[in-house]
Amino acid sequence: MFTQSLNIIQQALSVYKRAIDVRSQNVANSQNENWALKEPIIVSDTYSGISLLEIRRRQNLALLNLRNEKLSRTETLTKRTENLGAIEDTLLELAGEEGVGDYVNNLFSAYEELMRDPSNEGAKQNLLYSAKALINTIKTRASQLSSIAQSLTYELTNYTNKVNELIQKIYKLNKEIAFAGVLNPDESKSLLDERDALIKELSRYVNVRYQEDELGRVKVYTSKGFVLVDFSESYRTLSFKNGRLIYEDGSDITQTITDGLIRGALDAIDDTNKALDTLRGLVSLIAKQEGELYDPNDPGFLALDTSQGIVPVFTVESDTDGKPKIETLQLAVSEEDLSSVKYESAHQMASQALTLWEKTTDAYRSAISELSSLKKTLDEELKTETALYESLERRIIYRQGVSVDEEMMEIMKLQRLYEAVAQILPRIDEMLKTLLSTV
Repeated sequence: MFTQSLNIIQQALSVYKRAIDVRSQNVANSQNENWALKEPIIVSDTYSGISLLEIRRRQNLALLNLRNEKLSRTETLTKRTENLGAIEDTLLELAGEEGVGDYVNNLFSAYEELMRDPSNEGAKQNLLYSAKALINTIKTRASQLSSIAQSLTYELTNYTNKVNELIQKIYKLNKEIAFAGVLNPDESKSLLDERDALIKELSRYVNVRYQEDELGRVKVYTSKGFVLVDFSESYRTLSFKNGRLIYEDGSDITQTITDGLIRGALDAIDDTNKALDTLRGLVSLIAKQEGELYDPNDPGFLALDTSQGIVPVFTVESDTDGKPKIETLQLAVSEEDLSSVKYESAHQMASQALTLWEKTTDAYRSAISELSSLKKTLDEELKTETALYESLERRIIYRQGVSVDEEMMEIMKLQRLYEAVAQILPRIDEMLKTLLSTV
């Protein structure tokens, strides 16, 4: 009887000590956003006494998936809006500085001035200066935009490598969790926190969801169902080649990735290329491309009517798709051409240039306005998605996070129980001595 009583008391002391340790770990990790509260579940019955049934990990998988989804979305929007800001800064159209549109206006103003008096030497030099300044500006801006696109491509390679690194870490943790779950269940709970942190980090790069089995292992897959980690059975890596995101089996999954830094960078490249297309569109309106003829009724480029015939102000080569190659844009008119401008057609050429000026300005302003509108829309969406993400983070912390005050109260209760049980031992010892002395 005494032996059984001692065993029950020793077991109770061990249980309370373990419970205190668990609660103390909660307090120590109260500032760790990835820590899920651990609750020691203590039960008792008449025959076996007090025992630790389990250490329950408080977690809401649906809420975590939703939080990760919002994290992916905010990363997409952040990347894209930052890039749109860089495009605006490059074009300098919305920053209160002289932009491409201003140089276009300077060019046509100089042209108009020359057509009023083709013999005006100052007007001739002003046209040459304005034309050269526009060429330099367009080429510089195009080069800067190309550099932005190249940087994004480099980042995408790094993002993909980071995704593969995280995938392999999660796969490895799956194996460790399954192993620890058998040999050391308490240790596996900490591994689950580490795993959740990795999945959250993965969600920054690509939108994923996951499901957990009875061993605590997870299956991680993209929102469109491409499996990245299949519990502890296997994992799949990604690669970035020629602007496309390729799944391990060779499938092109570029369009199936809807959110995350990878999606944001892909969209940012598209936005940058659209800005480049805007400059190409501008060049195609003012510069003569190979084989293009001058149409007085619908002039396709800016030109002068000289004694030698129609002379384009600019020329540019075309690529295989017929788009102007900005790097080949050059001044085609010379001082000799300017000295032989026909007086009799100056008024007509000025009228045609005015039509081209309006057409060029309208097209360019429309493109810049579309860029500005897109950024404004995405900025507003980013504010909304960030607010939703932060709200979900607060809900998760409230549901599975640590309240230091509550944990300290639980520790105090456990300590009192531990001390109360510990006081029984001396009395049992006295009773045992008394019993032995009577024998």
